[in-house]
Amino acid sequence: MLRAANAAMAALLELAALAGFSIFGWSLASALPLQLLSSIACAGAISLAWSRWAAPNSPHRLTGAALTAFRLTVFAGATAAIMALGHPVLAATFAGFALTHIALAAAIRAL
Repeated sequence: MLRAANAAMAALLELAALAGFSIFGWSLASALPLQLLSSIACAGAISLAWSRWAAPNSPHRLTGAALTAFRLTVFAGATAAIMALGHPVLAATFAGFALTHIALAAAIRAL
């Protein structure tokens, strides 16, 4: 039960991180075509990195401390992106959930 809840939390955090990066990318430009491009580029870069090094079925998946460090780095980046958008409470909430997920995953050895 705890593993399933933590897996669901992980999926939601990953989607929230992608949304944060995408919205941050959108905010980098003022013209619509550039907003679309930067939004897709920010979310796409994170998606590619995640699918290569953190996806469960990836042949290049990191393990142990390296995987934990990668996940923390992505979640910290998403927190910073949300902060840069001017939403400190949302950023702190996201960071709290991310740290809770990482700690719980380490405790039940689910990383």
